Amino acid sequence: MDKIYLDNAGTTRVRDNVLKTMSSFFSTNFDARTTEKILSEARQRIIELLGASQYDVFFTSCGSEANNIALNVMADLIRKSAGRRRIFYTAIEHASIYRTVESNAFEDFERIRLAVDRIGMPLHHNEIDGQGGAATMMYVNNEIGSILPVYKWIDTFKSANILTHVDAVQALGHIKLTLDILGADFVTLSAHKIHGPKGLGILLVKHELAPFVEQILRCYTINMPYVMGFVTALEARYKAMTEHLEHAAMLKTYIITRLKQIHQEIKIIGFEAVDSEKSVSAIINVQLPYLEGDSIVIGCDMAGIAVSSGSACSSGTMQASHVIKALGFSEAEAKRCFRISTSDFTTVEEVDRMLEVLCTMLEPFEERERNDQQ
Repeated sequence: MDKIYLDNAGTTRVRDNVLKTMSSFFSTNFDARTTEKILSEARQRIIELLGASQYDVFFTSCGSEANNIALNVMADLIRKSAGRRRIFYTAIEHASIYRTVESNAFEDFERIRLAVDRIGMPLHHNEIDGQGGAATMMYVNNEIGSILPVYKWIDTFKSANILTHVDAVQALGHIKLTLDILGADFVTLSAHKIHGPKGLGILLVKHELAPFVEQILRCYTINMPYVMGFVTALEARYKAMTEHLEHAAMLKTYIITRLKQIHQEIKIIGFEAVDSEKSVSAIINVQLPYLEGDSIVIGCDMAGIAVSSGSACSSGTMQASHVIKALGFSEAEAKRCFRISTSDFTTVEEVDRMLEVLCTMLEPFEERERNDQQ
């Protein structure tokens, strides 16, 4: 039986046409003279697709490295200015953000962590004034799919003379980005979330700030096959964006309806309704009774199905997702959550198989409960 893959917020399979494009740059279009011209055209195509005429395009090894570069450049700029040494970030940021902000790299900064409500929306903070600083905010949360109101927040930060960074890794491919309107100083993307290759991050930087990025970038040869694979994947997704959103919405509706039929205590974390302005339908976070998320992941894996939990292993102890806890759930509640994330290749038949496995895993607990009630 083929493996069923429902962890597409983690990574995605590479499209066949993307592989074909990449292959030509390994075997045919590999010389420096050819690639220099094509690279310039690729950057221009990215700018066109993303509405990013005010930005320079840099390539990194992954989205996490792009995040790290953006944060460190902002920190260096603030240290050299008269601005207040502080950085705003939400309680539900990706690990590559919060671990950097909470590391020694920002030990001379005031770290201001924005709390969020039950669905992941950041709450206003009184310290957002005109004294400068830096701010970083994800566009779409990778665990619950909530779309954060980044346009409003970027306007608020910029009016307070605060440098801004948006982690748009999970937004890419689910929301049609127009970066010139968004207006953030730095924006991070990643190729492998949209059926492109692993190992390529994209950092878009406002023209006036680009020289500061160039100063700290490590020396490297640009990975042309991966760059062209990303461009191909981006073009494919934008061309079929409507179909993608409709397919994801259909699957979310189907999955949630079926889950509710399985057990009345199953909960959806984040936005339950399909609403393309509030959440990404391809990401569904589920809380089950009885079972912890890691047990669900292992049980599904044994059945040939890939899903994920938000927990992380620290010193041999499984910890609940910091995202779910930030929403106001207890440690025990957060540990019972797992994530289903679909793609254009996900079928209803695959979803049905995953639901069958969940039913099988829940059955012993339900039977014990029935016996206790007799």
